[in-house]
Amino acid sequence: MKELRHLNKYFKKYKLKLLLGVLITIVARIFSLVMPPFINKSVQTVEQYLSESNADESLVKGILLEYILIIIGAALLSGFLLF
Repeated sequence: MKELRHLNKYFKKYKLKLLLGVLITIVARIFSLVMPPFINKSVQTVEQYLSESNADESLVKGILLEYILIIIGAALLSGFLLF
């Protein structure tokens, strides 16, 4: 570890920027973890609609649109923050 000791001055100098970068990366990963449950909910909604003959189509479309917007928004925010 003695070889890396000369890097400590840079860590001290840029401590705030490094912490901000780590925080932004964590938030981006959280947004990427939001997507899979909503994909699962979307698939379950479609399966439920197909299995029920009296399901309201406009209600299902509204729910799916909401889930799709959440998935797209989370993907865009995650990508933006990682960039």
